Amino acid sequence: MRARHILALSAFCCVALAAHLVLADNPRLAQLQWLEGRWLGVYSSKKTGEKSTHVNEDWRTLANRMESIGYTMKGDSLVDFERVDIRESGPYLLYEAHPMGQESAVFHSIKIGEKSIVFENLAHDFPQRVAYELVNDDSLLAWIEGPGKDGKTKRIQFPYRRVK
Repeated sequence: MRARHILALSAFCCVALAAHLVLADNPRLAQLQWLEGRWLGVYSSKKTGEKSTHVNEDWRTLANRMESIGYTMKGDSLVDFERVDIRESGPYLLYEAHPMGQESAVFHSIKIGEKSIVFENLAHDFPQRVAYELVNDDSLLAWIEGPGKDGKTKRIQFPYRRVK
């Protein structure tokens, strides 16, 4: 039993050290540690009798990047899936989205705050901006923004809570 505890503690220390070394080599990426974890957004339908939509984003640090596996469920049905990578490139952080059934898109950081980040790609149709802001330890606000069909700026917000 004691050997198992020592082995488990050793494995934890190795993982923690590896994450520390990755972040030490990627200082801008280290500024996004607050984004790590599993985030859940539950959105009720405006239509009577329609099931709620659950949006999940699971952020983790891997090697020299952060990765999110995100999926949207309506009841038992998978509605959407997206993998996102954030990595350093010169003076920027790049947000590379791989949405289900669509072309990948890359956005570059235009603003990095203590607990927020905004990415932009003005050549992309919609969205042109993607942002995350940590409201508190257990609350995250994400939003996407760009031109709507009427030409006016359209913003869609996604409030999340941390899943422990």
